Amino acid sequence: IFKDLIDRNLEKETNKQAGWTHDLMALGLECFGLAAWRGGGGRTALKDDFMAVVESRASKLTENGLIDDISGLRTIAIQSHGRQGEQDGYEFIHKSFGEYLTARAMIADAKGLIRQLQREDDPITAKEAAAKWATLVSSAELTKDVIDFLRGEAKLAFAQSREQTIIAKSDLTRVFSYAQMHGFPMAEAGHPSYRQAETHQRCAEGALLTVLSAIAGTVPREEGDDAHLIKPQWPTGKTVYRFLYGDNLSTAARDCIQRLWRADAPAIRYGLARLDLSLSWLERMYLSGANLSGADLREADLSGADLREAKCNRLHIDSARLHSADLSETVDLQQDQ
Repeated sequence: IFKDLIDRNLEKETNKQAGWTHDLMALGLECFGLAAWRGGGGRTALKDDFMAVVESRASKLTENGLIDDISGLRTIAIQSHGRQGEQDGYEFIHKSFGEYLTARAMIADAKGLIRQLQREDDPITAKEAAAKWATLVSSAELTKDVIDFLRGEAKLAFAQSREQTIIAKSDLTRVFSYAQMHGFPMAEAGHPSYRQAETHQRCAEGALLTVLSAIAGTVPREEGDDAHLIKPQWPTGKTVYRFLYGDNLSTAARDCIQRLWRADAPAIRYGLARLDLSLSWLERMYLSGANLSGADLREADLSGADLREAKCNRLHIDSARLHSADLSETVDLQQDQ
């Protein structure tokens, strides 16, 4: 509904604005959404915030002075009067427009990174892609409403062949794997404190995992096939030895969840769906309310874990240890066959 509403209005506005095309105007609106989201409120933003987003992802908008006056981007989504003077800016008529445009921008940029990773001539590295993603997200936390739009936008954007979507998911997973191994490159972020850099890292990591989960959710399930799973290359050497069972379990996924899990940060609650957590040490982990649908928990140790109200549809839980785990009020608890 939001896509049709905005795209139809853009067709009308394009004919009124000299030098603008439908794609350029859509790009500008996506930048509006990102700037409002990164600004913290989701509904309003200053022109300086908007220009920072344009510089990082849409430099073509600065050509020929197209955005010298941001009031030129008037659509049904944005109030026709912007603030002028020292606090030039704009606001959305309703916050949901900004949330939709944020999701649209994030999926568009994810597809852009995938194309750059796949190109035959001079493809970018996973490190370069991670740096670009961190610049896009900045230090903004995903909200549940943006995540809901991400899921819908992923279904529209990846309505291609199953094989192509699987390859796209695999390529973007390489970027997530790099971030697990090395973190997101922060050399050019210019953070004045460690805490700000830490927040930036967490937000970029959570947003990328959530986008991956949304893309994975578009892969049709087939019998005996695990192509829907997100399979990161977790850091090696981070294990815990279980003396009673004589095996080693990885602590890497646990570290990732603990970095991202915050009471007011829904990204990790929704990003765990379809994630490969097999052979992971998750003993006594707090996972209440998490979406674990389709996740791979085979041979994982969830002893004493708090799984209250977790969504557990079509879990892979063969040989998983659930001793003393709290499974009360779990939703759709069933094992994938």
